Amino acid sequence: MAKSFILVTDSSADLTPELVSELDVSVISLTVSVDGGEYIPGDQLDIKDFYNQLREGKTATTSAINLEQATEALEPFVAAGNDVLYMAFSSGLSSTYNTGKIACEELAEKYPGRKVMAVDTLAASL
Repeated sequence: MAKSFILVTDSSADLTPELVSELDVSVISLTVSVDGGEYIPGDQLDIKDFYNQLREGKTATTSAINLEQATEALEPFVAAGNDVLYMAFSSGLSSTYNTGKIACEELAEKYPGRKVMAVDTLAASL
């Protein structure tokens, strides 16, 4: 039996720090590029500033997580005896979901008895 169930999403969900805390959600940070500069939303780039830059016509793209990043983010929860549900950025917009799904499958195999699943939210934000 799992110690607990951990809900994980990525920064594309645009959850406020207050909501992350209130819901007890873990967040995998995706890198955002704005006019050539790379930032981690919330840590290096305030979300209000980000949207203001978009309104000003600046171009922004995200970088999908790689398998190592996904595994490093999820494995500590599973290794501690928890089950994990990863709610990922839309597969229609990024490869983040597919990478997260592979990480979940590999971790479920490595930790038999643990439930480690990825869900494609089909959403680009909260």
